[in-house]
Amino acid sequence: MRSQFGHMVLMTTILHAVGALVMVLDPDGRVVRFNRCCELTTGYSFDQVREKHFWDFLLVPEEAEAVKNDFRRLRSVMFPNQHEYYMVTKNGDHRLITWSNTILQDEEGAITHVIASGLDITGHKQALEKNRQLASIVEFSEDSIVSSTLQGVITSWNRGAEQIFGYSAEEIIGRPASILIPSDCSGELMEILKRMQGGERIEHFETERLTKRGGRISLSLTFSPIRNVKGELISVSVIGRDVTRQRQAELNYAAIFDAANDAIFVHDIQTGAILDVNRKMTEMYGYTAEEARFLDVEALSAGIPPYTQQDSVRWLTKALDGEPQLFEWLAKDKAGRLFWVEVNTKRSTIGGAERLLAIVRDISERKKVEDELRRSRGELRALAAQL
Repeated sequence: MRSQFGHMVLMTTILHAVGALVMVLDPDGRVVRFNRCCELTTGYSFDQVREKHFWDFLLVPEEAEAVKNDFRRLRSVMFPNQHEYYMVTKNGDHRLITWSNTILQDEEGAITHVIASGLDITGHKQALEKNRQLASIVEFSEDSIVSSTLQGVITSWNRGAEQIFGYSAEEIIGRPASILIPSDCSGELMEILKRMQGGERIEHFETERLTKRGGRISLSLTFSPIRNVKGELISVSVIGRDVTRQRQAELNYAAIFDAANDAIFVHDIQTGAILDVNRKMTEMYGYTAEEARFLDVEALSAGIPPYTQQDSVRWLTKALDGEPQLFEWLAKDKAGRLFWVEVNTKRSTIGGAERLLAIVRDISERKKVEDELRRSRGELRALAAQL
């Protein structure tokens, strides 16, 4: 009797000590044993579930009927040894459990109990799904997403990289990343890897790379460290965005901007600050482009009514309201010389941002001609009066 009691205590202790969920069920699916891991995972105590059909409180309704059918086939060889299903906890959470079933029989072969041992794989499945989603994002991203060893050997290559560089994954994986780098940029890779080994993440690094056909493309690159479970740097991830068209558009804009015969000011639409000026502005006003960025309209104006900072605000406000303005202005250059200009102000989108554009034309010669014409007309009127 003592031996049997001691054996039962030992088995109960083992049952509660194991890290897996263990339920002992009778042939009808009622709970006979419910170990500590089951209690912690489900929120139910053994006393709350004792002799209850486990599908009545642990299974989602759509899976309960299938499990009942399994128990109806308990005496056949078709009873499943392993399966997965969602278990509903006491507070309503769903946990995915993978179960292994063992059937116990008496001396006559009759089934006495079913031992169901399970592992909670919810976190594992979620991690797999997250990895699958990330892999899908990487694979179908329009950006190139590449990884390499610390020695610069390419180890992964997504479809975006195939589209940008022209190499298939089969062609490029295992080859050195240096084949993508122009000779005049050859020092970049070792410098970047050195910085990465120091734990640095490099963002928006703009450079040029070579395609399979030998063409040069402009890229904005972000380098990120890949570490193992010990925190050791083992490889590098590189995300690249093709900015070739953007760079070309910027070069075209800059060429047109500086080739204009009129002075051009680009203002911040909120503060009115000068953000950029073209070459003609520096020639007309005598300031460098860097100096111009720290000026206000007052410094570029005669400073006497109606050509003051306050007067200019009225014109700029109308332009900001969406009404392009064309007016004459008495300007002042760096040396203090006053000269007449014609100003055209309007809102404009530059590089995706709303700006205030001021196009300024020197009309000093025109004003001189107009003054001479007025003087000539006056002289003619005076002569005519004497006749």
